[in-house]
Amino acid sequence: MSDPSSSPSMLSTTIAESDSPERDPKYYFQDGSIIILVQSTLFKIHRSRLLQDSSVFGATFSLPSPDRKAATANLEGDSDENPFVLHGETTQRFRALLFALYAMPYEIENIVSDLDLLVNAASASHKYGFEGIEKWAANLLKKKIQTEDFSEGAAALLPLFEYAVLSDSTDISNDLLRIILQDETSVVRTIIRADGEEHEYWKKLYAIALYRYTIKGPVRWKSEPHHALLPVRIRIILHVASSTLAHLPHAISWTHTCDGEEKCTSGLASMLKACTEGYDGGHQPADFIGWYRYIRPRFKKSYYPKSTRCQDLGVAECANKAVKFEAGWWDFFADLKW
Repeated sequence: MSDPSSSPSMLSTTIAESDSPERDPKYYFQDGSIIILVQSTLFKIHRSRLLQDSSVFGATFSLPSPDRKAATANLEGDSDENPFVLHGETTQRFRALLFALYAMPYEIENIVSDLDLLVNAASASHKYGFEGIEKWAANLLKKKIQTEDFSEGAAALLPLFEYAVLSDSTDISNDLLRIILQDETSVVRTIIRADGEEHEYWKKLYAIALYRYTIKGPVRWKSEPHHALLPVRIRIILHVASSTLAHLPHAISWTHTCDGEEKCTSGLASMLKACTEGYDGGHQPADFIGWYRYIRPRFKKSYYPKSTRCQDLGVAECANKAVKFEAGWWDFFADLKW
């Protein structure tokens, strides 16, 4: 996992403007030793809790000596009017971290069913270097995604995917790629969330989701309930991708070893067209991968003995295109000209 302490500073004693901050109803302890402001909520907690397992808070805080404390009238975190400000944090995520720090055993038993709380606890503990808490939360999350059914509503897993990417949790990322992409109802929200991300896992998720949506085709897009949420730019990409992919089976070119290139090419095209006839598996014109997987065994069974060696090279080129496409989903969409 990446080192949170190497990230840009997320802790600051510079007080941010906040409209009438309110005390958190649960995590404002009268015997707390430091007051922290997150967004518009004040938390009064025990400094020792933050120091005991956090590399980030450990490097940021130091308990002042009595002489220093006496000489410092306005030490940040000593009052509601002068709190220690935690920038770049959300109240919900910080509460999840505090839950992990303060929860009673009977409360922890119920956390397994709360995906949002687990994800927030894992994300916050990673951000602030609570290695023990992060390991505990990550293990619960792994078990959850391996044992529960997320075939519908997988968009709820996108925050977990974000955590997995940030923490370099490859096993969680791979599991989530599979689960999220199985849910047809979450494709549009996945595209919107992943758009613009630079990490390779986000790009892979984005590109595969684009492909899954592209092959539905323009007619089905009109009936998709969330299609209108897509930015115009992405809708243009979808149309260009649909046209490009639909043309691929008819644009197979290879280095011919025969004397009659035109006849060889048209002959192979006729064979491939015949292999596609009768396909009733929901094949869409833009589904180049699905098309190749369908025609490959049929070509081998019905036409391989009749095809020439040169035409076999053409089929091999189809295979190369399919393999290259699946190995570089992102490259295809990044290289589209529109």
